[in-house]
Amino acid sequence: MRLPLLIAVLPCLFAAEPDLAQAVRQALTATGLPAGLVVVAGAGDAILASSLADGPQPVLVLALPAADERIRAELAERKLLGRVTVEIQTDPARIPLANDSAAVLVVLAGCSANADERLRVVRPRGRVLADGGAKDKPWPKEYADWGQMAYDGSNSDVSADRAVGPSRSLQWSASDGEQTQNQLGLRLADGILVGLEDKTLVGRDAFSGLCLWRRDDLPVRNRYAFLAVSGRVILRAPKQPHQRALDLATGKDLITYDQGADFSAETYAHVGDKPWARTVAADRVLVQAAQSQLCAVDIATGAKLWSKSGENRTWGLPTVLGRQVVVAIGATTGPSNAYLSGWSAQQVEEIQSFDLRSGQPNWTWKWTATTEPFLAQHLAADPRGYLSLMGHVVQGGDDHAGENGRPIQTQGGHWLTLLDGQGKQLWQQHLNGNSKGHGSNWRTLVLGDTVWSTGLRSAVPLALADGKPLLGVGRGGPKGTDICISYCQPVRATADYLVTMLFTTEPATGRTWRNDAARSACDVGGFPAFGRIFTTTTNCGCQSFLPGLHAFDATEPPATAAPRKARPGPGHAATPLPEADAWPQLARDSRRSRWSTAAVADQPKQIWSWKTEDPLKSLPATLAADCRDQPWRSGPITAPVLAEGIVALAISDLHTVVALDANSGAQRWRAVVTGRVDAPPSIHAGMVLVGTRSGWVVALSREDGREIWRFQAAPADRLILSGGQVESSWPVPGVTLHDGLVWCAAGRHSHADGGLWWWALKPGDGSIVHQGRLDVGQRWFSQEELSKLGGGGGGAAGATNLQRISLNTPFIAQDDGSLLLWSLGIDPATGAPKTGLPGNHGGPSPGERLLRPGQFGLIQTGCESTGLYGRGMSLGGVKGKLIARDGDEFVALFSNFKGSTPQRGGSPATLQAWRITGVGAARDAKDAQGISALVWEGIDKRLPDGRSKGTYDLGQILAVAGNRVVVNQGAKLVIADRADGSVKGDSALPASPVASGLAVAGGLVVVACADGSVVALR
Repeated sequence: MRLPLLIAVLPCLFAAEPDLAQAVRQALTATGLPAGLVVVAGAGDAILASSLADGPQPVLVLALPAADERIRAELAERKLLGRVTVEIQTDPARIPLANDSAAVLVVLAGCSANADERLRVVRPRGRVLADGGAKDKPWPKEYADWGQMAYDGSNSDVSADRAVGPSRSLQWSASDGEQTQNQLGLRLADGILVGLEDKTLVGRDAFSGLCLWRRDDLPVRNRYAFLAVSGRVILRAPKQPHQRALDLATGKDLITYDQGADFSAETYAHVGDKPWARTVAADRVLVQAAQSQLCAVDIATGAKLWSKSGENRTWGLPTVLGRQVVVAIGATTGPSNAYLSGWSAQQVEEIQSFDLRSGQPNWTWKWTATTEPFLAQHLAADPRGYLSLMGHVVQGGDDHAGENGRPIQTQGGHWLTLLDGQGKQLWQQHLNGNSKGHGSNWRTLVLGDTVWSTGLRSAVPLALADGKPLLGVGRGGPKGTDICISYCQPVRATADYLVTMLFTTEPATGRTWRNDAARSACDVGGFPAFGRIFTTTTNCGCQSFLPGLHAFDATEPPATAAPRKARPGPGHAATPLPEADAWPQLARDSRRSRWSTAAVADQPKQIWSWKTEDPLKSLPATLAADCRDQPWRSGPITAPVLAEGIVALAISDLHTVVALDANSGAQRWRAVVTGRVDAPPSIHAGMVLVGTRSGWVVALSREDGREIWRFQAAPADRLILSGGQVESSWPVPGVTLHDGLVWCAAGRHSHADGGLWWWALKPGDGSIVHQGRLDVGQRWFSQEELSKLGGGGGGAAGATNLQRISLNTPFIAQDDGSLLLWSLGIDPATGAPKTGLPGNHGGPSPGERLLRPGQFGLIQTGCESTGLYGRGMSLGGVKGKLIARDGDEFVALFSNFKGSTPQRGGSPATLQAWRITGVGAARDAKDAQGISALVWEGIDKRLPDGRSKGTYDLGQILAVAGNRVVVNQGAKLVIADRADGSVKGDSALPASPVASGLAVAGGLVVVACADGSVVALR
């Protein structure tokens, strides 16, 4: 299906702004992408943006340098910020947007970008009208779809896309709110991406990530019968006997293929006697192999073209080669018992070929290599007429695959067979080793003159001519024949690269571009299409990965940050107010102690409340869901901070900071900043400081909220779509106050967009004191280098530029006065790095007196690691969702222990107190003995960690206040005795708190709640 052309509109063609706005709406409707991004470049006012803000699409205003604050203020007054983002167009000749992002581009007089620059930012099949003329952006001939399980009907796993390159920069990011394991994978066709997100089938614009449609009635499970072809999404919904087709652009039902195969006998289990049904499509024909049925139907009409059936035999692995479809035939064999995915294996006695449209038989090939049963895992066709068959010989006794529910053994090794298009066997190669492949089976692909045998931990090259393994570094890895790849992920390819997740390897040289910023669910991998590599959601906690689903492209990130100075504003710092107790930043202080000296009442009473409406309620459902599921979003408001007589917080999606009177709750002021704020502000010396997802740090006056200065922490101007809004490629998740300086970092991950850029600024004027960068090196690695790093999945030890760091308010002060940026230690006096800190494989090392962030950053909202207890942070051998500490004493909320027994999953204790008794005595995360001793275990040990979408209702907050511990159980504030954990009292809250939504100082308890309310209790 070819999408209608997108239309960009110029004001010279219209007499008034209302006419222009109407033309843009009509253009969006005509495209079939009504939620696509609209960009207004060179704007001097908010008129057009205001007119467009009532639609389902987000709007980006690129304002003239002198007009951005005025436009922002006008949009804020109309409550339109968020759905409209305002950025400065500092260079009128350049549009600071990622390639191919905009659906509609409106060029106003203030933008002087040339024709090439305008076309660069418009998605393929878009149109730019400029200077009285029209210019369509053609679909790049280098781009290709990935519409089926293994690319197309050939199952080749080799894409025709010639634009995919090293995954250097993030194109867009989205999330499903729960970070579920997406085993379905993605399908990409006609510029649209389709995948499963938290049991909801979602269609997105593949170039911006914006949601086009959602179907929560289709929790698809069979990835082998899930296709995007011919303008349709073809799938089998659970409990439905037949496949159906949806419209690719809208998600609406089109047809049910009730003349095709019956899928009712399909088993959704790791072990069973009914394998997953498989379907492929080519030349407008849908071929279905479902147990004893083999059917071909017309994709457009659903009419049956032909069918085959047979008792006591299973049809499987359908593969299209030219005008023939080739299938494997053998006894029934169920899905393999792989913990990663349940890859379906097919017992093969023979391979048969049929004419694709008529079903007439062509030829038959029989398995004769061994007398033992042969299980085939992958049958792939090459356009030159080759068929490669990968499988293993069954012996007996192992539990890797189930045949009629019985365990079988795979230690007979792999067999790779190459046939020509007439069924003639060209060669057959026996490969040693079992077929587990780290939890899944092996696959095969043909690339150039090489046939690759691929698993989840290696890729072995063999010569196409004779099947002999190719030895030597460059063609093989340091072990002799295998290439180091990204662990737990399948190998796919383009004409130029092997693609394993975000790793891209040159087949001829073995050079690999290494990127571990994001990861799909195990055995799902990255999908090369449209010049990009796409990843799914996963709740994998093995390393520090960006949560959500993503698209990466080969755009070169900046090598350096251009010299910069803070931009002064009209505001002035208020007179600092000394106080005995305060909670001026996230988790109280730079040590993230969550520990206040002043006690709180056992039954605190509410003394005031304040509330804002959730801004997402006014948004269309698809856009609101994207914003709500933004993984670092705590709720409609951030956690509060409490100092200098005010409570400060942000209304995240409205780009607004609010100050309330700490005694009365009266609103002191509201201030609009440069972008979405997803971390709490910090209060210091008469100022309120915030980091924004537009890449800026902003200092506001504590007295009236006026801007004192603004500093661009992002190294360059580059905007992308993320979580339903436009933001910088290098967002700033909050600021840290330490030793009289403002510390901040910009970026998302040490392996993406050139890494993380950190700064230490003087609070008075924003001038730079220290600066640095943490990155992956942004270079090619040899196979020898990858091997020393532990292959594709191993991590570099210590504070090195190869460490995986996912940025989320990461600075934590340590006992020795240094600052910790995940595993990078920084001397705050000099800005110099400190080395020798432990690595992060499997989580921060517990064997040190270090409070370390978990895999998804410092705050665990719950959606980043569903069911993975103790991933929030760690200290003294104990991992916890939240930890409060003072010296060697600490309290852990939802730790990875029940009593002194380590837990993995299940229902651990709600609240525990520990004392560090030794350092370095034990380094195993499963053994806290020798490091910390359990003091008490309190609250209700049986209380489950219940959750609703996007949040955990229980255990969102934690603090120690004097001799009391403050936590929550749902919408209830609970006060426990610090001495023994016994409950002393509780108080009702309007709703469950947002993540870490608590500030305690001087006996005052302030809680930010998920309904947008703030309450103060004393």
